[in-house]
Amino acid sequence: MRLETFTAGTLVIAPLGTGELEVAGSGSSPGLLNAIDRGLALKVVADKGYAISGFDFSWVTVRKDLFDGGQIRDVKDLKGKKIAVTALQGGAEAIIHFLLKKAGLSLKDVDLV
Repeated sequence: MRLETFTAGTLVIAPLGTGELEVAGSGSSPGLLNAIDRGLALKVVADKGYAISGFDFSWVTVRKDLFDGGQIRDVKDLKGKKIAVTALQGGAEAIIHFLLKKAGLSLKDVDLV
């Protein structure tokens, strides 16, 4: 067995499809759903985590200086800020979208990288 490291879960889809990878851990993404829609022989066998009330699976981390200085105290304070995710069009982007929506914002209100 050989382990490979990927910088984002979305990057495992192509190697899974070509047989270069046999097993991968990843979140849901448009790439995964498109691969399944195209008939790629993939099986989702287990989740890597889930969220129940009081025990969240994902977090948004704010730089200490921005929090300590009072610039970011609430989701609405993210407007105009740069937010990094592991990969665009993946699970992390969906989480940020959901979070922003709760504050009346959208992905157009932030600089998503």
